[in-house]
Amino acid sequence: HWNTPLTLDFLERWMARQKSVTNSNGRGTSEIEAMLIFDTHIVLGATLQVQASLMQPHALFEPMLAFDLTQVGASKARWLLAQNPSDSTLALQLVFPVCADQAAKSRSSLLQQNLTTSTALQDGSGSPSLAADCEGGRAFHLGPEAEGKIWHVEPYGEASIGPIIFEPFQHAQFRTTLYVRNNLTTLHPVELNGHGGSSRLVFPDGILEFNLTVSDFAEEGKDASGLQGISNLRLNESDDLYAESKPGW
Repeated sequence: HWNTPLTLDFLERWMARQKSVTNSNGRGTSEIEAMLIFDTHIVLGATLQVQASLMQPHALFEPMLAFDLTQVGASKARWLLAQNPSDSTLALQLVFPVCADQAAKSRSSLLQQNLTTSTALQDGSGSPSLAADCEGGRAFHLGPEAEGKIWHVEPYGEASIGPIIFEPFQHAQFRTTLYVRNNLTTLHPVELNGHGGSSRLVFPDGILEFNLTVSDFAEEGKDASGLQGISNLRLNESDDLYAESKPGW
């Protein structure tokens, strides 16, 4: 149902269905065979052997969108590439699960257990994370132009859908799952992850070293002889303080 909230109850039912299809394939029931028996005015009990394969439809999406290190308080946008492998028009909509209810935490373990199997059937990865991880999902949202929008991809065509925006609110790693609602597979999970941080200046080994000579202290066009005494400065290794040894000025 387009433009309806993606609830956790719906996700549970969808994952259970995906799991049943996977178990069916695991038992070798993807191949279907049958014998038809029919009578005609010429012959009775004629038979016809038929065979078919049970295949789950699939759409081609990137399995994961990774956002580079993003400054806390700033935002970064990315688009998802979708490919339509069928000979029918593919309708798509981006949607995050509804995470307002407190049941998300209590049911997250059950959903996590079902997710690996259902996802592996679609793209072979088995790796996308659970959208019920609502805490991480707070850093991700859709752009205003993508909210509620339905894209249509021509047969065997492709389209970039989005934008999907990452806006970290603290220094942390964030992860959640975005779902692509579609008319071919119902749902498709896409893992989102990003890292919130801040820029900083780092010196190798924590040391900033200056290599200076007497000529570095001389004014341009002037003789540096008056500064030769700098060369007499040495490091007193006993107390780690600079000691002066008869400067020449």
